[in-house]
Amino acid sequence: MSWRRDFWLLFAGSSLATVAARASAAAYPLLALLLTGSPVLAGWVRFASMAPHLLFTLPFGVLVDRHDRRRLLVISQVGRAVAIGLLAVTIAADGPWMPVLWATVVVEGTLTVLHQRALGPAIAEVVPKEHTTWAVSRNEGALAAATLAGQPVGGFLLGIGNAFPFVAGLIAQSAAAVTILWTRMPVRRAAEAEVVAHGLPDAHGLPDAHGRLDGTAVAEHVGVEDASDDRGRGVRGAVHDMAQGARWIWRDAFLRLAVAVFTTTNVLWQMLGILLIVLATSAGASPAAVGLILGATGLGGVVGSTVAPRVLQHVGPVTVLRLACWLWLGAIAVVAFATAPPVLAVGWGCVGLIAGVLDVATMTYVISNTPKDLMGRVTSVPAMLALGVSPLGALAGGYLVELWGPQPVLLVAAVAMAAIAVFATLARVPSQVR
Repeated sequence: MSWRRDFWLLFAGSSLATVAARASAAAYPLLALLLTGSPVLAGWVRFASMAPHLLFTLPFGVLVDRHDRRRLLVISQVGRAVAIGLLAVTIAADGPWMPVLWATVVVEGTLTVLHQRALGPAIAEVVPKEHTTWAVSRNEGALAAATLAGQPVGGFLLGIGNAFPFVAGLIAQSAAAVTILWTRMPVRRAAEAEVVAHGLPDAHGLPDAHGRLDGTAVAEHVGVEDASDDRGRGVRGAVHDMAQGARWIWRDAFLRLAVAVFTTTNVLWQMLGILLIVLATSAGASPAAVGLILGATGLGGVVGSTVAPRVLQHVGPVTVLRLACWLWLGAIAVVAFATAPPVLAVGWGCVGLIAGVLDVATMTYVISNTPKDLMGRVTSVPAMLALGVSPLGALAGGYLVELWGPQPVLLVAAVAMAAIAVFATLARVPSQVR
């Protein structure tokens, strides 16, 4: 059971790093809003923190499949610690905080993408396949708990002093780097490294339930050619490798549907995130209270990821996805009719609960049906699409709230969510994955 020791070390380090990242993410736009009073600027700050997902997710997916995943995780932690530390020093010294804030948001956002892309494949390296659901549910629960803890902590520390969230982030990211250094991961054989360099999946075999092929047939299935060519090296090889992940998803009906849903709903969640900050501050909520409201989605996510294994014993991933869309529509309605900050927290918490179940269902499906050496590229495609377009939601939220006010924006979000739910319900998916 030595793999459990390594999983828990990886779990602890990544959880600590994510708490710090969530605290900073909550503090950045709130700091800009408090110091300038501009929801547009707050939206731009949130946009800058999410924009690296669009630029770097696919390249980092290739990077993760080619290089040591533990080393990449440590690099992401150390780099974020340095960036956050510089911002903390600048604010404490009453320096020109705005340009340093922009630089820190972009650097931390970029390294957060690297952490996210390396984490899933790292778990697959450590955890035996038969324990995938167990590990994924705990990891997703940790991510939700990090949101629950991180965003209120970010708001609370910002209420004490402008530099406090970033000093805490420096300490947490440094500690996370040390913890992950203690994690042991399998060392790849030279033959395996050569396979990864040329973009070929491994030959561990795949389940037949979803029409998959195994061994060399998998390579043919995703359009990979003979390893004797030079496709795995250089810019052309990187583009070829990124395309493999996209082809793998395109040929899987469930993953195609999931990517479409995640991409569109993430735009809505970022829009609603800015809207919640504006609604809560307009109601007189303190920075700490705003953090608690934003963190409610984390509490819901913890509950959702905890119950997900039991749900998945009775309901397949397609059914979970379709139900999630309709339940999200109900959660938006709760936010729309909220008259007090606690009701806002309830609605936002329901969004997180539903997402917790859906994330476990989807990630379990991906890990169970994707070769390990292709996983970085496969997981990078939905992440790039879903998280890459999210900044547009934050940006649109800031402008729309300023132009129209909160209620029309909520109506737009509800109509969009209803359309997504109808689309997911009508989409065709093979019966064996339901």
